[in-house]
Formats: sequence, C-alpha cells, structure tokens
Amino acid sequence: LKPENLQSNKAAVKYDVQFFPEGGQIIENLPGKVAYRAIDDQGKGVDFNGTLVDQNNAVLLRFKPLKFGIGSFSFIPEAGKTYRALIELPGENISREIPIAKTGYVIQLSDNQNDKLKLSVQTNGVPANQKVHLFAHTRQVTNMKLTADLDMGKAEFLIDKSMLGEGISQLTIFNGLGQAVAERLFFKKPSSKLLINTN
Repeated sequence: LKPENLQSNKAAVKYDVQFFPEGGQIIENLPGKVAYRAIDDQGKGVDFNGTLVDQNNAVLLRFKPLKFGIGSFSFIPEAGKTYRALIELPGENISREIPIAKTGYVIQLSDNQNDKLKLSVQTNGVPANQKVHLFAHTRQVTNMKLTADLDMGKAEFLIDKSMLGEGISQLTIFNGLGQAVAERLFFKKPSSKLLINTN
C-alpha cells in the first residue's frame, strides 16, 4: 500500500466534550461557573479552542483548557436567551448547547487555603424570608448542618474545614421545604500519608 492509502484508512479520532455547571445547573440572571472536560477516544485530555455564543451567534467569551483538557468559565445568562459552546478540535468542530434553567439555585465555593470555606448561595423566584440548609457529608457520615436566611435571594455559609472529613465531602443545599436544590464536592487532602506494609 502507498502511504496515502495508509493515511486514508486510519480511523478518525473521536472526542467527548462535557460541561459541568457548579452546583448542578445554570440559572437565568444569576452568575454561574461552568467546568468542562474534553478527552479523546483513549481517555486522554485534549487541547482545544472554545467560544461561548448566544442564539444570534454573538460571542460572549472565549475559553481554553489549562491542562488535561480541563478548565472553567463564568457568565451570567440573560432571560430568554439560549447559549452554545463551539469547540475547535484537531480535525473536528463540535457544538454543545448549554442548558439554562429559568429558576433555581446556584452555589459557588471559595477556598482561601486557610481554615475556612465560603459557600455562597443565590436564587431567583423564591419567596422572601426563606431559609436554606447546608448538610456536609464525608463517606456517608454527616459532618455538619447549618442554616442561613435568604436575604434578597442570597445567603452565605462559612465552613470550618476542620469539621470536614478527609477525602471527598458532599456539600448539599436544601430549600425551606427540605428539597435538595444544589450540590458541590470538596476534596480535603489527607493529613497523613498512607503506609502499606508488605510482609
């Protein structure tokens, strides 16, 4: 076979691009953060150029992964508009719709690398004077339960990291009716190294 025939028989690389809104969803008129990941058919992260556009193809922002095909961007979706992410990959262009909910809750977790975490909650279309509840779980064990009042649709929780277990913790927000409305994961690095003895 000639080299050009070998090239034409080579299977095209397939890509998987996924988007992960912080807290679970993006809500109209509220600031939202969206993480993303792009991998090839071998599971390896790939580099790409991305553009976020609205239904009129107006460019809102451009984004590019930092490492291993992973990164994030933030934006405030306007009511009544739709949004798409345009991904330019080697040999392929991909378009992905960014789902936007009309009402709901968004959460943002800030880690100042000290002893506290700040979890901000925002919502739209919720009656005044409602409370929100935060439950923190590590490996199915509840570490803390906190309650805050929504003021103008906003609430904040300060979380003492020493109260969280080592490893991955689930931080879940419940509304005043006891319904889970948003969730975020947090990883706490173990304080001691794992020792394995071979006898």
